Amino acid sequence: MIRLAAVSDLHFKSSEIGSVKTRLFGVNDTADLLLLPGDLIDSGTADDARLLVRELEDITLPILAVVGNHEFSAGMIGQVLDIYRQSGIRLLDGDAADFIIRRESIGVVGTRGCRGGFGESALQPTYEPEVSYWLDVAEAEVLKIESGLGSIITDYRVVMTHFSPVRGTLEGEVPEEIPFYGSGMLCEPVDRLGADVIIHGHSHKGQQRGTSPGGIPVYNVAATVIPAPYIIVELGS
Repeated sequence: MIRLAAVSDLHFKSSEIGSVKTRLFGVNDTADLLLLPGDLIDSGTADDARLLVRELEDITLPILAVVGNHEFSAGMIGQVLDIYRQSGIRLLDGDAADFIIRRESIGVVGTRGCRGGFGESALQPTYEPEVSYWLDVAEAEVLKIESGLGSIITDYRVVMTHFSPVRGTLEGEVPEEIPFYGSGMLCEPVDRLGADVIIHGHSHKGQQRGTSPGGIPVYNVAATVIPAPYIIVELGS
């Protein structure tokens, strides 16, 4: 069995020193990997990124993360990501990380994902330049997932995004805002190529559990949604 610990949307601030360390206390003993699907800091500043990585310094597990929208908040995204990487956090952006854990293999594909909506309410081509830009971003994110999944042959496959790939985990958000929380386009390559679980964040008022159209379990691991400091997803028996 492989155990994944996951939590997103920590929105860490300098006024909350010690909060993340407390939240993740004991995770080294309960999990094999730690997944952080974005919005680790609230302000997007390099200073808060430095403070955040100090909160993680006692964690000996591999830490995998994707970028959230709040990492962009201060226009310092390059510095923030450099600080994350230098601390040992592995940032995924269309690539995959694979591990052998107790003689079983696991691959994690990660990318930020995109907005755009779901089903009949999804953004559709209109040939207006701004709409085309949004759809181009979505298509690029879909291709990242497709490429990442195509690069791994492992016993278990996990997809991690910040934005949601399904509407089901967004129920509870203001209905008019749901198209800004994710895109159903993100599910297409996962259902087609296969994965064991999808993990995302971003939705603070949504549901913890959903499924893709193809029946793949989907977890919203936003800190305000999950019933514990972090959740454990078990793969295998």
